[in-house]
Amino acid sequence: MQQSQNNKIIEKELSYELNGIFFGIQSKQGRFCREKQYSDALEIELKKKDIPYQREHPIPVSGVKSNFVDFAVGDKILVDFKAKPFIEKDDYYQMKRYLEASNFELGLIVNFRQKHLQPKRVLNSKFSEHSDVFVVSDRVHGQALIEALVAASVLVVGFLGMFALLTRSLFLNRIVSDSYIGNYLAAEGIEVIKNIIDTNALNNRSFDAGINNCFSSACSYEVQYFTCASAAQCSPSSFVPGHQLSFDPSTGYYSYSGTVQTGFVREVRLQLINLSGDPSFEAVRVNSIVTWTTGAAQQQANLEDIFYDWRP
Repeated sequence: MQQSQNNKIIEKELSYELNGIFFGIQSKQGRFCREKQYSDALEIELKKKDIPYQREHPIPVSGVKSNFVDFAVGDKILVDFKAKPFIEKDDYYQMKRYLEASNFELGLIVNFRQKHLQPKRVLNSKFSEHSDVFVVSDRVHGQALIEALVAASVLVVGFLGMFALLTRSLFLNRIVSDSYIGNYLAAEGIEVIKNIIDTNALNNRSFDAGINNCFSSACSYEVQYFTCASAAQCSPSSFVPGHQLSFDPSTGYYSYSGTVQTGFVREVRLQLINLSGDPSFEAVRVNSIVTWTTGAAQQQANLEDIFYDWRP
């Protein structure tokens, strides 16, 4: 376990108690719930144990609180929940930015999709010289050994001349890789709309500002990571069929101005919902649809969420 310079584990007691809660949540909820369901479960447990917390803790960026981390626990630890196949480098750097902006010393990234839950400890570079690495258990090294053995087995198969199997494996790897990217881009589309709604709330605008022309029928938009990144009100661009996202290797972002065409097309459909008959809209249904072609087969990832106007 990574320790600070004075050989003291940062927030040892609280982080250990949280890890026990995380394991209990996964044991009860399983691996395939949504992040909100895991957050609801954690909130219940924190209340039971009388541990102080703030949910959707705002993170100031350039003086504007436009980002939110799932929990700030005990004014000591930031907690970010994930429910996806892998934790990425971007998740780690995002937590580092959150720690530095909020002046917290320790962050925990918890990915409930993992078969064996391994909360990742991220340290703030202002407090520790070891902030550029994840802090994980020794089980990771055993997993790396297993992966190396699997890779060696694949090479043996190749040397034995099973080229047909190798070709098939490469194609399946392409299918899995494209499916992973497609689902990631669909989830990002949902998050961009959530950020627009949150930014409206933080700046005292109406819940549906910028997207309030989608009541009688669904609207289709193009969004990207930088859509409405500032506090200013904005509206997403209209969807153009066949307009592909591109990738910028220098930043690692998908956008409509990158240098490498990807073949992925993202359409974000919005439908404003009036639940009680009141003239104002109370919710928005979001469908983020990503389409692409692998081989000769047309593939699609379609994620849906509903966001409510929680303000009185």
